[in-house]
Amino acid sequence: MSEPPTVDPKLEYSDDFSEDRTQPTAEIINALNSPTKSEPPEVPTPTELDSLTAQLRDKPHDPDGWKRLVELAESSGDIEKIRATYDALLKQYPNTVGYFDFLRSFVYLTCFQSSAQIAYISHFLTNQNTFGEAEELFKKFLRTSPSVDLWKFYLTYVR
Repeated sequence: MSEPPTVDPKLEYSDDFSEDRTQPTAEIINALNSPTKSEPPEVPTPTELDSLTAQLRDKPHDPDGWKRLVELAESSGDIEKIRATYDALLKQYPNTVGYFDFLRSFVYLTCFQSSAQIAYISHFLTNQNTFGEAEELFKKFLRTSPSVDLWKFYLTYVR
């Protein structure tokens, strides 16, 4: 009789798959066998700025709320949030001279602290690339505002 053919040891069957990278690892097998937790997707919680914006939309006659909203928007440094906040404020109170004198406490302007319009425009005067936006705001506000301070601010800008 003839002897059985010899088999290359590399081709022999083995239960050891430690070198075989095509097989799932124990960690993967355990993860597949463990019960899955069906958690609902996490809904982001609204920020203080978002919730205050919604609150002021419903009850706009809250000077302290407006003050806090402007503070939050300005502290964020996000020009879009600042723009949205001032647009909402000035939609509600188009001529804020005198009414929002409390803005003086946190708007750092040289000598023109009496209006939210000035504070809003000043955000666009710090960068030459946004001077065009400042000029559009000047056009918008100067048409309807009785603010002498706004006119002084504009004249200082154009000099």
